[in-house]
Amino acid sequence: MRVVVHIEGGGDNKMQQIELRQAFEALFRRAGFEGKMPRVDCSGSREQAKKDYLSGRKQSDRHAMLLVDAEAAVADGASSIAHLQTRDRWDLDASTENDVHLMVQLMESWFLADRTALQAVFGAGFNPSHLPGTERDIESIRKSDVESGLSNATRATKDGPYDRRTKGRLGPRILIRIDPRKVEAASPHAKRFFDRLRELTAR
Repeated sequence: MRVVVHIEGGGDNKMQQIELRQAFEALFRRAGFEGKMPRVDCSGSREQAKKDYLSGRKQSDRHAMLLVDAEAAVADGASSIAHLQTRDRWDLDASTENDVHLMVQLMESWFLADRTALQAVFGAGFNPSHLPGTERDIESIRKSDVESGLSNATRATKDGPYDRRTKGRLGPRILIRIDPRKVEAASPHAKRFFDRLRELTAR
C-alpha cells in the first residue's frame, strides 16, 4: 500500500507546490527513505491539505498522512488532533491520531535546527546572531520570533529577507539542505512524524 503524505504549503502557485514537493522528497531521501519513498502531495493551504488527507483516507490503495504547521505552541501532553481541534476547529477522527502530524510551530522552525545549512544557502550577509533560540530546542520558539529572526538574519543577503513574500521561492531551497537528523533531535513532533513514516514504509 502506497503511503501518501499530504503537506500544507506552496500557496496557490502550482510551480511552488511542485518545488516544495521536490524539496520534501529530497529531505525524505536524506532521512533514509530512498527506495521506499512515500508519495508527497503539497496541497497549498492548510484547509486544502486537510481535505486532501481526509479524501485520501477513503482510498483503499493508499495510507494517508497529514503534516501541517501547528501555527502556535502545542500544549504539554496535547495530541496533534487535540491541538487542531482547539486551534482550527478541525473535525478529525481520533482513530487517525498516528497519522496526523505537526511542524511545530511552523515549517520554518525546522530550519532553525540546522543553522549551518542556512549559512550555506544564504552565504554572504547572513547573520545568525539574529536567529532566536538554539538548534537543540526549536519547538519552544514562538512563531513570530521564528519569522522575525529569519527575516532579520537574511536581510543583508542577496536573496533575503526571508519573509512571506519570498518564502515560496526560498523555502524549498532551505528544505533541500537541512539535515533531517538535526530536525528530529530538536523537535519531538518531527521525530514522531519520521518514526511513523519509517513504521509505515517498512511494511
